[in-house]
Amino acid sequence: MNKFTTYIKGLYKRVLLALSPLLRSLHRHAPLLAMGILITTVLMVLCYIYDNTPHSLLGSANMAQRYEIAKTAITGACDKVPDDVLLVNIAYDRELVNHYDELQPDFPAGVVPITDRKLLIKFFERLSENPTYKYILCDVRFEPNVDSPELDDSLYEAIAMTPRMVIPMHEGEEPVDARLFEKAGYCDYAVNFVESNFVKYEFYKNGNPSMPLKAYHEITGRTMTPHGPIYTSGNHLCRKCVELKFPVRIYSEGVVPIDSLDINSGTGSISGTRRVYYNLGSDILDMDLAEKAKDKIIVIGDFSGSDNHSTYLGSMPGAVINYNALCALLNNDHIISYSEILFLFILYLLITIYILRGRSVMQTFMPHRMRIKLMRSLLPSKSGRRFLYMLRPRGAAMVIWSLAGISAFLCAVSALCYIFTSIIIYLFIPTVIFTILKNIVIYVKLRKTNVRSRSRNKLSDAPATSC
Repeated sequence: MNKFTTYIKGLYKRVLLALSPLLRSLHRHAPLLAMGILITTVLMVLCYIYDNTPHSLLGSANMAQRYEIAKTAITGACDKVPDDVLLVNIAYDRELVNHYDELQPDFPAGVVPITDRKLLIKFFERLSENPTYKYILCDVRFEPNVDSPELDDSLYEAIAMTPRMVIPMHEGEEPVDARLFEKAGYCDYAVNFVESNFVKYEFYKNGNPSMPLKAYHEITGRTMTPHGPIYTSGNHLCRKCVELKFPVRIYSEGVVPIDSLDINSGTGSISGTRRVYYNLGSDILDMDLAEKAKDKIIVIGDFSGSDNHSTYLGSMPGAVINYNALCALLNNDHIISYSEILFLFILYLLITIYILRGRSVMQTFMPHRMRIKLMRSLLPSKSGRRFLYMLRPRGAAMVIWSLAGISAFLCAVSALCYIFTSIIIYLFIPTVIFTILKNIVIYVKLRKTNVRSRSRNKLSDAPATSC
């Protein structure tokens, strides 16, 4: 026992001796480290608040968007539809009904096209008979059929009896029938004066879950819970807004060529093409729906282009955007993992401490003697002095230089993080904070330099004392 105690004491002394330089360094730089931790914590909070805003400030985009845009430009815009989803197009199965306005409620003002009620009723009843599907995401607005209200009543009853299904509802609206309320989820997205296209998908707005969030809850049993400005999913911190990566995309008119033809597959055909989506009607109703939709998510919407919305990857149908939002939830893109928090905290802390120390990039990566030689070689020439002046800007030029340098550095770090770790770094907030911090440090250093210079001038100008 005495030998073991002696061994432990000796080991403790050796570890303490080995760590003593590090401990002395930490003690010497404790104020700097404390300031860095405080600034990093504030930065992390601001980044989380920005993540939860439905808008992209000043048109800023993350590296995931740039990476996907570059990949699409290289590989081309092509359809990407996995085998576990069944797309049903309602664009070409319409019927005309009378439309009445408020000025002349007794006389029809014209006709409007609505989705064929009989086909929808038959489709939902066929699915309900043998619900082998995984879920139904129905992005179709049901306008009232004034000519045949009994068909509307049958349709609403068929929807209410169809399990595992969600339909759209816009903010400030109510479902056209009380039976649809339990099936409804919000499907609005936000734009601002800078971003006129789709930027972020907001899963939780004003206490109301969106269509994809409602589907996510019914598929997995998990949901998103607000705690003031903080949102959690299960035991994890999460974002209520996510920029979609669009794993599912539709650009064509429903048919794309395939490289190899398998006549026994359900997606191929003798013509050497593959169906991207099926039209409502005989195109889908003549099939064995129980087998065709088995374990698949059925997405119903308008894929003809009339319901398209602008995204950073081009124009896409609203139903596809909603399905991609559901994919983001199922892939846990909204979850902020502990490893992501730790990684970003360490990264931002190192950058903050580097800036607080007041060292420039040249001071860091170029030895002192090399810097002196470079200055001596550049000073005699006029062009060399101009170059040195560019490296030591003042005023607005200093802010622009630091903003450009920090932006370029964060872009490079963000690209590496996304490619190798799939961690998304939003650039706007860190760039602004680090630029402000960099210029504050430069201003403080200049003030100290000016004070020392004035002190030396006063000492040199002081009259000599006689002995």
